[in-house]
Amino acid sequence: MTMSLGMTTALVTLLFLLSGLLFTVLIDPYIQRRQHFVMIIIVVLCFTLIAQNIIEVKCGPGTGQWLLRTIAAVYGYSVRPLFLVLFMCIVRDNKVHWLWWALVGANAVLHCTAFFH
Repeated sequence: MTMSLGMTTALVTLLFLLSGLLFTVLIDPYIQRRQHFVMIIIVVLCFTLIAQNIIEVKCGPGTGQWLLRTIAAVYGYSVRPLFLVLFMCIVRDNKVHWLWWALVGANAVLHCTAFFH
């Protein structure tokens, strides 16, 4: 399966935007150290989700790569809630977030049941 010109353009644009965000986070002196670290994690996770989506499309139905597609799908569905928790860690810096992390972990465990389908 090949990517169309529109998909490639959107992908390149998104990669440039994420690279610009990473550069901005790295050079901004006003971001606190902990928020700086969390923002870098968010950008890296965005890059991995782009790769995950490409892998999931390339391993579509009929390719015989169902295990790789399942691994990519489980990773994608497990990582997406992390963004909410990480942004909440930036906004509410001094709060305890154990309940949110527990919900993210439960979500990941729930999606890992796809391997037993």
